[in-house]
Amino acid sequence: MNYIEEGKKKYKKIRDGVVDDTTTLIEFFAFCYLWYRPNEYGKKIQKRLEQYFGLVKVSEKLQKGDSLLNFMNHLKLWFEIKVSYLGNKGSFTVRHIRKWQKFDYYLLCFINPLKGFKADFIVVTCDQLINNFNCSYVNGTKESNKYNERSSLGMSVKYGSKEYEKLLALNHLDGTEPVHVFEFLAQQKYGLVEK
Repeated sequence: MNYIEEGKKKYKKIRDGVVDDTTTLIEFFAFCYLWYRPNEYGKKIQKRLEQYFGLVKVSEKLQKGDSLLNFMNHLKLWFEIKVSYLGNKGSFTVRHIRKWQKFDYYLLCFINPLKGFKADFIVVTCDQLINNFNCSYVNGTKESNKYNERSSLGMSVKYGSKEYEKLLALNHLDGTEPVHVFEFLAQQKYGLVEK
């Protein structure tokens, strides 16, 4: 294989814009894995998930997560969406956990390339992540962040580990499929739990 020529082709294709001809979430996850860098695919998948689940992007200035589900102004649910592909060491990562932001849930989307890009969807609160998992500062040390109330945290969880099983046990969904996200949203809607 001529890596230099293949690299040039890939660069040109990305620069000129790759065409998203996917029809399913799984195809889209594989497409993003092939064509986008980690700092790019998160926002693209977030946008696709917002469309898929009927969420609306919100301004970062609100500091209320990424997305909103608004039930005719009777109930508003605020979500922070985090996407992670299974890493080379068999772990998923969640970066920039911001405990000072006021949103209701994290919607985690953990994509496993080894399982045909199937994703596990997990809905948890920020407190559930911070109180049950080993989180560390994304930037700087514990000492350098001692007085900083707005330092984001990060965590990783090994697929299939006890920690991963704990995360699944904390999941507010009845499973990890997209249909379980829809069911959860419908339960919230028809329960009309005021926030």
